[in-house]
Amino acid sequence: MKHTIFFLIAFLLVNSAFSQPIIINEIYNSSSSDEWIELLVVQDSLDLRNWDIRDFSSTGSPQAPLGFTSNSLWSNLRKGTIIIVARSENTFSEDLDPSDYLLIVKSSNAIYLSGNPFSIAGTSDAVQIRNASQVHQFGVSWGSNNANSIPNPKVHFTGTSSSGTSLIFIQDDVSKLTNTANWTINGSSSMGLGNSAANIAWINSLRAKLEGSGTATLLPQIVVGDSIIDLNFTYKKNPLYNINSLRIIIPEDFLWSQSASDIDYSNFTSNLSISGDTIFFSNINFISDTVTITVNEVTSPHYTGRYKIKFQSGVNLVLADVSPLPSILVYGAAIPIADAKINDSNGIGLRLGDLVTLRGIVTVSDQFGGPSYIQDNTGGISVFGSSFSSAVQIGDEVLVTGTVAQFNGLNQIENPTLHSIISSGNTVEPVITTPTVLSGDGINGVENYEGRLVRVNGVVVSELNGNSVSNWAYKNYKLTGSNPSDTVQIRIDNNTQIIGLVAPAGKFDVVGVLSQYKPALPFIGGYQIMPRVPADILSNGPIIEKYPEEVDLTSNSISLEWTTINPGTSRIRYGTTTNYELGVVELDNVLRTNHYLTVDELEVATIYHLQVFSVANGDTSFSSDIVSSTTSAFPTTGEIQVYFNKTINTSVSSGITANGNANFQNILIDRINKAKRSIDAALYSLSGTVGANIAAALLNAKNRGVKIRVIGEYDNRTTAPWNTLINNGIPYINDRFGNNDGSGIHHNKFFIIDYRGGMPDSVWVITGSWNPTDPGTNDDRQNLILIQDVALAGAYTLEFNEEWGSNTDIPNAANSRFGPRKLNNTPHNFVIAGNKVQLYFSPSDGTNAKIGRTLGKAEKSINAALLSFTRRDLADTIIAIKNKGSKTRVILSNNTDTGSQFFYMLSAGVDIRLKGFSTGLLHHKYAVIDAEPFGYDAVVITGSHNWSSSAENVNDENTLIIKDAQTANFYLQEFAARYYEAGGQDSLVTSVEEITETIPVQFNLYQNYPNPFNPVTNIKFDVPFTQKIELAVYDLLGRKVKELYNDVVNAGQYKVEFNGSDLASGVYFYRIKSDSFTDTKKLLLLK
Repeated sequence: MKHTIFFLIAFLLVNSAFSQPIIINEIYNSSSSDEWIELLVVQDSLDLRNWDIRDFSSTGSPQAPLGFTSNSLWSNLRKGTIIIVARSENTFSEDLDPSDYLLIVKSSNAIYLSGNPFSIAGTSDAVQIRNASQVHQFGVSWGSNNANSIPNPKVHFTGTSSSGTSLIFIQDDVSKLTNTANWTINGSSSMGLGNSAANIAWINSLRAKLEGSGTATLLPQIVVGDSIIDLNFTYKKNPLYNINSLRIIIPEDFLWSQSASDIDYSNFTSNLSISGDTIFFSNINFISDTVTITVNEVTSPHYTGRYKIKFQSGVNLVLADVSPLPSILVYGAAIPIADAKINDSNGIGLRLGDLVTLRGIVTVSDQFGGPSYIQDNTGGISVFGSSFSSAVQIGDEVLVTGTVAQFNGLNQIENPTLHSIISSGNTVEPVITTPTVLSGDGINGVENYEGRLVRVNGVVVSELNGNSVSNWAYKNYKLTGSNPSDTVQIRIDNNTQIIGLVAPAGKFDVVGVLSQYKPALPFIGGYQIMPRVPADILSNGPIIEKYPEEVDLTSNSISLEWTTINPGTSRIRYGTTTNYELGVVELDNVLRTNHYLTVDELEVATIYHLQVFSVANGDTSFSSDIVSSTTSAFPTTGEIQVYFNKTINTSVSSGITANGNANFQNILIDRINKAKRSIDAALYSLSGTVGANIAAALLNAKNRGVKIRVIGEYDNRTTAPWNTLINNGIPYINDRFGNNDGSGIHHNKFFIIDYRGGMPDSVWVITGSWNPTDPGTNDDRQNLILIQDVALAGAYTLEFNEEWGSNTDIPNAANSRFGPRKLNNTPHNFVIAGNKVQLYFSPSDGTNAKIGRTLGKAEKSINAALLSFTRRDLADTIIAIKNKGSKTRVILSNNTDTGSQFFYMLSAGVDIRLKGFSTGLLHHKYAVIDAEPFGYDAVVITGSHNWSSSAENVNDENTLIIKDAQTANFYLQEFAARYYEAGGQDSLVTSVEEITETIPVQFNLYQNYPNPFNPVTNIKFDVPFTQKIELAVYDLLGRKVKELYNDVVNAGQYKVEFNGSDLASGVYFYRIKSDSFTDTKKLLLLK
């Protein structure tokens, strides 16, 4: 019995040593912090979730572990897989695709790892791997202080580990792990490759199997996006295995004929079949162990990426991937920076490890030693790579490719490849904001400011503990703004020339990039402004605090208002260019903090550049460039015409019936036919019979001497109407012209008539939601707005010229800018026939914020009809207005768009509905604010801009915000038709009519008249004193079917019109209710 027990114990010990599912294969001890550990999986289907790696200090104390998360990447690992767990300081890229039996993950990647990164000590250390129950599996230790830190199974070395060397396992079986003779200490690193001939052979044997046997390579290895290539595969069969099937699955990003006629192969015979992107060779007879397969005439993907192509081998229908999978590197189109830094709600990047190409303007080159920063209109990002930092200058527009990564929460691209410096000397105006906004960035993982150049005004600096600061040093400080809680940190980098300078004692302004340092989850917070050069700290002079605003525009003057922290003079320099060649206007030499100054004797409807500045004691503070336009004058009329292609509902009319069921094609062609000098058209689509008729009208205009220029969307360039224009000599470009790559869509829909040389009263802007196509005209619900105003047309023309690249008939490829490359360089404020109008272009002008600001000012109602609504911030604004007691109604074309806010707003109580028709789209992009009830400042938002991130960040769009009661009422009539069409039950109440000035002595609700009625009746009531009343209609079950009024009224007698056109015949009740009175009466609707 004693022998049996001893044998059982011995068997358990040996079995414990030989049954480990994963081992430590190499440990790299760096002289710096860029250390890593190589693990080797030796058991199939290993689930590594919630396991951890723990190291010990040089004195033998256990450190907090670095754990594998519950991510599915770790759930089913194949034997033979090598896992490199690397500290974040390493400069090599991650590899998160296990198909090639290699994973490289950095300790900072919180998707896959969490906890404390290891720190290898040369004198003595111990490293162990533990399972999900924190039970020791295997470990490596060295030095006397860690001789007993970890239990068996382990290998322990009495010597020390030298910096810059690796401790490597050089044998071929787990049974040899605990013998130091099978290891090399202080050896050369061989990350991911195997450590000796025996070790490599063992790794290969772990991976060996029939299905997936052999190797496949692919040429070419590097291509340009959107190029025509042949995919040349070479497959080498493993002679140990007899396979008879091969399968290739082409990624959907590649375009090809999916036809057998475009496939060539040699050195084998087989049956070939194709299904979609899958190519299958069955019943193969190999003539040679090396075969070739070519897929001809393939269009490479549009966007940059490392594209792996699934190549499988096996028997009959049982196949598996060969390893490594063949791959091809595509250098394609740039994506918006905002798309590269999308995070989850914890601030973890969702594109970590992706190879992307970005286009942006450098805001930091080598001022910090590294990293650099670039930004476009969508956001900013760090670029980590010394070769990039040393090659660029601030203001360079660059095209760069790199791998998406995060460093302590900061989004960045690593290992950058600088393709080109497109242009230089560009100016990036910092976003002016507050400390609170910056420190509060990252809500729900959305980092609007991280990586951007920002500016905060009127702040004071202190140590983090509140003490005063004398000279700038290499550390973080606290900036405080308008109140003690208005704070954000500022970090002075040791590489800048700011170190040692005297810190401002009072209020100052500061410019810098918003960096981030947040080493632990969630990666939200830790934001810090990093000034680049001494000039970024503006502490001398008056210092502009509130930036200039246009407070008055006339046909010959522009008035600006601004404030400064310290007293200074009030001056403006101005011109038609940024040279400000027309001179300086100054009020006087009085020093003041509140400034108001007018530049007059200007030309009518002309665009000017202005810059305010204030001087005191020899110091001058300048604003950024302000682009503004004087207003139009007679004979410009300022007429606004609004049209809708479907029905309208006149029950909400303020007296003028909107133009419903309008023929958009005829309206546009009429304007084209009246053009005498020029037509500029910027369109998304032009097709079908409608497009052909418009193309014919444009051609006729060209033939009678009108100058025509047209811009379209690249993806729609092949339709017949476009070809008609191009083939007949009308100048045309699309959004891939010049240095533009069409990364967004050219979604504009505007025409400019006669601005280039026409008489003032012949100049029109035509815009709206309408695409001149057959479905867009006949099926979709659309709006069209025409405005006769020279100043507005000038702004549209300036935008057109930016895309065109010139102000002539000939486009300039070098200067053309589309999408995220565009600049915020057009005037935004206009006065048209006495009405305030704002104009914004996307993605350069921050349109979404302007829409949100307009919605946020709603006092009584928001009524919106939209094709797409995916912006959560706008949804939150509408919900906030609803929660204040105002009416909020939204109609969408669908609720299936990715990120649709339909259900979010529905759950918050917003009256949101889907379109009430089946054929066509609800293609509107409008909102009507405070048009219901009458008496408030009614505003319309309309144009081509869907309420989506694509419209905000990448697409070319235009948006008008019009403050005009009549225009708003026209749109309200259209909305009412769509609302009731969608099954809306609420009543759109534009007003209650006061019918007598006699003050009643008591409440009274009168019988409606006529009664019975079809479909309109009037309800009269008396109110003896000012208070809030609610008047509503109910069905026989007591359900509210229409709210007729819900607001405060003064004492008097009133009449409300009730339209029951959307209700069924029958008996209903109407009830009036206030704090002190309730009454109900019956009415009868007969149809």
